[in-house]
Amino acid sequence: RIRPDYQTDDLRLDAAGYFDTTLAKVTPEMIEAVRRQYEMDWREWPSQKGAPFIDENLNGVQDPGEMPGLQGADEILWCVYNDLDESVCKSFYGGPSIGLEVQVTLWAYKNIPNLEDVIFKRYRLIYKGTSLTPADAVIDSLYLLQFADPDVGQEFDDLGGCDSLLGLSFAFDGGNSFYPDRTYERLGGPNPGIGHALLQGPLVLGQATDEGIFNFAAQKGVKNLPMTSFTIHITGGGDALVPPSLGKPTFWFWNVARGFQPYVEGISTRSWVNPDGTPTKFMAAGDPITRIGWIAGSGQSWHYPQGDGISSRLGDVRVYLNTGPFTMALGDTQEVVIAIIASPAPTAPENATYLKNRTKFLRGIYPNLGEYVAQFKKEPAGPEPSIPYDFTLDQNFPNPFNPSTTIRYAIPIDANVKLAIYDALGREIRVLQSGRQSAGSYNVVWDSHDSQNRLVPSGVY
Repeated sequence: RIRPDYQTDDLRLDAAGYFDTTLAKVTPEMIEAVRRQYEMDWREWPSQKGAPFIDENLNGVQDPGEMPGLQGADEILWCVYNDLDESVCKSFYGGPSIGLEVQVTLWAYKNIPNLEDVIFKRYRLIYKGTSLTPADAVIDSLYLLQFADPDVGQEFDDLGGCDSLLGLSFAFDGGNSFYPDRTYERLGGPNPGIGHALLQGPLVLGQATDEGIFNFAAQKGVKNLPMTSFTIHITGGGDALVPPSLGKPTFWFWNVARGFQPYVEGISTRSWVNPDGTPTKFMAAGDPITRIGWIAGSGQSWHYPQGDGISSRLGDVRVYLNTGPFTMALGDTQEVVIAIIASPAPTAPENATYLKNRTKFLRGIYPNLGEYVAQFKKEPAGPEPSIPYDFTLDQNFPNPFNPSTTIRYAIPIDANVKLAIYDALGREIRVLQSGRQSAGSYNVVWDSHDSQNRLVPSGVY
């Protein structure tokens, strides 16, 4: 693990985490121990094994003067593992050793607008084989499953879902709309949400006009696979939705990877079914704000009738974001990049909206993260972006509401803004904002009154 500023920065928070203590109990000796570890990791950075570095002369070797680093990151963690110990493989789920190496890089940024709540993760898979692997060996149907057990505060009251078009899985506290999670209530903050966004899927052959990303660079004639399925399971939700015990071969993950209902003993081709009766490979891909589609939840928590497409319930949610299939011949390398995003939205459903908007932004700048970061490192940046990057009008919340609702919008340039409420017949009920505004983000509250300060009747506006 490295950070370029280890010699000069305050490392108390690092020391508290490393020694599993509070900031108040961190000693100078603890800080110095962490600093020495950073110094050793910087000096012994294993670039020859695949750890990322700034390859200025593009020769693939970290020469003297070339620094560890990746895309301008402020902290990087790198590790590598393989499946060569067959006893370990079999103690997990029984697969034989095939000689697959996995290199994992995690990196993050400090004081960079829109990136402070994101950790990036790159899986690099290399098919190296074993001493018994024939030269023409091919893995013909490989899937990658991003598993997460996202305990948001208390683990037993969470909900999950996905956005299949954005390649996003998410989870948030399902009871937050009506009662605070005890964990975050003690911390005095809102219940956050957590998302995993697939920014770069595995490469597969495409058309001549296609363009795929590998190692932050574009390649012609290939394309990156999207999220191809999504599954939720809840501990205690029934044997079919819970992975089997360790130590034996199983079809369970193979079925989950391909987007079918999981079974332990055999291959499944049984699809999940949307509330409208159509088959799908994406569980709970509805929108918690608009209530459209299949939404994970419970009638008690969300106050939605079962006919609105509610399924499952609050619980200890586990999510699987899946992509595949792709092939790997002996000697091939594949990459997958995932963004782990934290949401500070004030309420549970708004977390889904926040995570979707942040995913759209990340997709807009990826893979050029280094270029985006560089513009903020020229001058000190504040903790919050002062100027938005696009015109946005967010879904009002709460919705439905009584008696007030908050409307959020953003403008990237100085502009004349009019924000008005209309009834279902198109009649203007009230103007909430009219006039020139500076670039920025704004919140406006509508209190259910018209321009004459009269309470409007219930209805759609």
